[in-house]
Amino acid sequence: MIGTRSQSNQTINLLPCDTENHFYYDITDGFDLLDRDLGWVKELPDGERSRAMAAEYVHAIRAGETVLAVSPTHAEGAAITRAIRATLRGSGTLAGDEREFSRLDARDLTLAERREPTVYREDDIIEFHTQAKGFRAGARYTVTAIGTASIAAKDDSGRETILPLGLADRFQVYTRKPLALSAG
Repeated sequence: MIGTRSQSNQTINLLPCDTENHFYYDITDGFDLLDRDLGWVKELPDGERSRAMAAEYVHAIRAGETVLAVSPTHAEGAAITRAIRATLRGSGTLAGDEREFSRLDARDLTLAERREPTVYREDDIIEFHTQAKGFRAGARYTVTAIGTASIAAKDDSGRETILPLGLADRFQVYTRKPLALSAG
């Protein structure tokens, strides 16, 4: 049997499922290990999860431990992050004013979607990951206008161009999101 080692030196067994050497986790054993043996599973109502995770996070940080907070969705992850930041700020661990920066968040468009002008929004960021004629790898453009068959964008110097949607396999599409940081 193939397995993975846990911190308590127990294993989560893998079960063979076909003749091509594919395996399935015995998920029941895995949850039992995390819940009963390690005590890591805690089911809480929606309104309490973020607060509970924030309290445990701050407690662990103060104890000098390294912490990784994991959530099943981006929305819940954002709520947990807000709760952790509020708890850290309330305890004085985060000090001073927050400074807001801009980060790029992938829109996760498929290749077919990136070839369709109607999916773009003004102020989307286009970043070429592969060189294309007239566009170097790493170049970023901000969408300024959306037509029925094309989109216009400008680079950092303000030069406007029509983006080659037929070469959508060479770029990705992002949106700007705020990121607040403070010392602590």
